Amino acid sequence: MHTTPTLDYAIVREGVLMLEFDGGDRRDIHAGDIVVQQERVTASETWAMFQQR
Repeated sequence: MHTTPTLDYAIVREGVLMLEFDGGDRRDIHAGDIVVQQERVTASETWAMFQQR
């Protein structure tokens, strides 16, 4: 794994976005929410998974 010098963001327009953090914690964000992530750790894992209602 390595870090990337980036600024990533997600703006949820509709539905639910499930984020998984280091350590395995998960949190759902909903329409109208914004998430910003700086210098993310990159591996072959997905940063976020989208769920449909």
